[in-house]
Amino acid sequence: NTKHTQRGHKLRVMRLVALFVVLLVCGTAVVEAQTPPSQVAALEDFYNSLGGPLWENNSNWLEGDPCDNSWNGLACVDYNVTGLALPNNNLNGTFPASLTNLTLLQTLYLQANEISGTLEVFMALPFLRLFDVSDNQLTGPLPLDQSSFSQSVVLMNVSHNQLSGPMPVLTGFITLQNFSANNNQLNGSLEFGSDLYALSTVDLSFNDLSGNLPLVFPSNLTFFNASHNNFEGPLPDLTHTLLETLNLNFNSLSGSIPMSLTTITTLQNVELSHNQFSGAVPFFSGPYGSTTGNLRVFDISHNQLNGSIITFSALYLSVYDISSNRFTGSVPNTFSSYYYYLSYFDISDNSFSSFYFNFESMNYLKYLNISHNKFTSGMPTFYPYKIQVLDFSHNSFAGSLPYSIPASLQVFNFQNNRITGYLPSAFLYSTNLLSLNGSTNNMYGGMPATIYSLQKLRSLDLSNNGFGGPIPSNWGSYKLQVLLLQNNKFSGVLPNFLQTQPANLTFNASGNQFSCPIPQWCDSSSGNGECSPCVIPSNTPTPFYAPSPSSTPISTPTYNPYNPYPYHPTPSRTPSHKPYPSQSPYPYTPSNEPDGWGIWFFLLIVFIVLFVIGVACACRSRKAEPVPQS
Repeated sequence: NTKHTQRGHKLRVMRLVALFVVLLVCGTAVVEAQTPPSQVAALEDFYNSLGGPLWENNSNWLEGDPCDNSWNGLACVDYNVTGLALPNNNLNGTFPASLTNLTLLQTLYLQANEISGTLEVFMALPFLRLFDVSDNQLTGPLPLDQSSFSQSVVLMNVSHNQLSGPMPVLTGFITLQNFSANNNQLNGSLEFGSDLYALSTVDLSFNDLSGNLPLVFPSNLTFFNASHNNFEGPLPDLTHTLLETLNLNFNSLSGSIPMSLTTITTLQNVELSHNQFSGAVPFFSGPYGSTTGNLRVFDISHNQLNGSIITFSALYLSVYDISSNRFTGSVPNTFSSYYYYLSYFDISDNSFSSFYFNFESMNYLKYLNISHNKFTSGMPTFYPYKIQVLDFSHNSFAGSLPYSIPASLQVFNFQNNRITGYLPSAFLYSTNLLSLNGSTNNMYGGMPATIYSLQKLRSLDLSNNGFGGPIPSNWGSYKLQVLLLQNNKFSGVLPNFLQTQPANLTFNASGNQFSCPIPQWCDSSSGNGECSPCVIPSNTPTPFYAPSPSSTPISTPTYNPYNPYPYHPTPSRTPSHKPYPSQSPYPYTPSNEPDGWGIWFFLLIVFIVLFVIGVACACRSRKAEPVPQS
């Protein structure tokens, strides 16, 4: 029994010792499982340097262990800080030097804040992979010294800051896929290394880069935007790339557009506007091009290119802009069949002379600009039902305007043509119309009182025509910002909303025939003369005649004050009703109407004769009745 008791005692002691060892090991593990003090100190400095108390979300910061207590925006692996994401969080200040203690940091998302200072501190973070500090107020150079900067970086976005100095050579970053430094003040030339095997996206737009473009581009490049810089010289050979988007707008590139561009079958967006490219565009000279099947955007506007219009087969093309060049010839009808999804079409400021274009079948077209050409035929009569902007200005279009326009139309500009006739009544139902410019044409007629239904209209320019009659008196509810009616034959008294100078209105109605007196604010003797001259009204209306074009004479009907806005202009037709006083530009004179008293007198005589005959017949009938016998 004694031996048994001693053995049980030893067993209990051994169990207690084992339990003590386990507790000691666990306690040591608990004590050791904490974020390193150097990283905690770096995070505290980060919080204090960047205005932590004023952040939009500072949940749990400075409370307990950063990794254990899940400080907002932090990511940890084995109690080491590996990620810091606080975008759009009202961070304001500079980066602390102690941030270099976050030696295992891989992800840094601090975009859309108000952080200032430089980027030097990030040179010592060797494992940084995702780096986005865009849309801040950072200054200084772009530090890309490959000897110290992370060689494993995948994404680098420093756009929309105030970085300056020379653009460093992009080389040595074999894992880099996306590089964005747009909207800064970087200068110098651009050079790519031959070891950028993964680079697919480069955005350097809106900087001050200059010189020639690199001769060698990364082979996996799919997106390249260097617009709004000062690059010059020719466009390099890009056939070895996988480009989908090429944007070089607003530079000083010159020479011809190379035929080698046609071999890039992945191209979707070609944007080469506002450069100095010249010559023909041979690679799109026929109806089919070798690269055009995938094109969505084709913009070569504002260059010095010439030849005929560029057509190709691209089913999903949505933007076609060749404006401000030197193209000539006609516009074929292939556009309506090739470009079903086209939404933006601009061939303005060229020398095209004719077109055979069925706009009506282009159901997605919203913007159409064929201004500043040499078109001479009649204007198109039908338009896509989604159209929002129509610009036919500065051509030689003749004839009348179409009788119907889509309800979606917001801007219609046909100034400086040879348009004749009335303003079509369909405009009264274009309730989305914001701007209407028909100046410098040969139009005539009046302005209908129902024009007040265009409640969204902000700009109306009918100057230099032959419009006449009064300005509608019910126009006071308008929110017009521009009203130009000068050099017409408008007459009558100015409406109430023009008796005092309207606020925020650009107005000119000089060179008309308004009745005296006119308001002092627009009288030439005391104001700016925007309503002068005026005429003394008379009791006899003066017929208004539409002006005749200087080139082709037209029949000019007498102005009809009773119906200044007919649906179908028939000037010889006599009005079938009397106007309300507010509709007529002239005083109503009864002497001009047919005299109806003779008719009434004739009807009265007939009534009296019939009455007498009826009474006489009744009396004779009464005498003929037999006297009853008693």
